[in-house]
Amino acid sequence: MINKAIIEGRLTATPEPKRTESGKSVCLFRVAVDDSFKDTKKAYFFDIVAWEKTADFVSKYGRKGARLMIEAKPTQRQFTDKSGNTRSVVEFVAQNVSLIDWPEKSGDPLDDFDEIKNEPLPF
Repeated sequence: MINKAIIEGRLTATPEPKRTESGKSVCLFRVAVDDSFKDTKKAYFFDIVAWEKTADFVSKYGRKGARLMIEAKPTQRQFTDKSGNTRSVVEFVAQNVSLIDWPEKSGDPLDDFDEIKNEPLPF
């Protein structure tokens, strides 16, 4: 059986790196995926979880608006919310992430990629 998804989308916010209690890198982020059918435009939003080197890459090079290609494993987990209700969420665990393009410069310092465009990318 194949359990894989390929997602191309734009980061909805600049990812923030985090560490687990055991010291593993983790990065949670969301991508917006455009879907156009005839005259109807719609966007879908997907939650992505990246670990270790993939998390470090996304945290270092990802900025709001950057377009990414993500190879991921779809997963589903259950949790109990604050009200005691059991909830289920589908998220994607990133296995590979590629940066497709940089966002347009808008005057926002986060959108200025000149400094890191010349750095070698780790793939």
